[in-house]
Amino acid sequence: MKPKYEKVETTIGNSFKLMYTDVPNPCWAYWHFHPEYEIVYIPRGNGRRHIGKHISRYVNGELIFI
Repeated sequence: MKPKYEKVETTIGNSFKLMYTDVPNPCWAYWHFHPEYEIVYIPRGNGRRHIGKHISRYVNGELIFI
């Protein structure tokens, strides 16, 4: 699978975009890239995380700055 470019668009007067989901489907997030910073919070769940060439595990309560 190849990562897809994600264009992050903000509205006028806002400097960030917030995305939230409580759907228990792990496939809603797709492999993507963009030049902006990203903060990801995992309130519950665990699994495998891929960031660039780095692969690691994530667990409940993790906060990640990419």
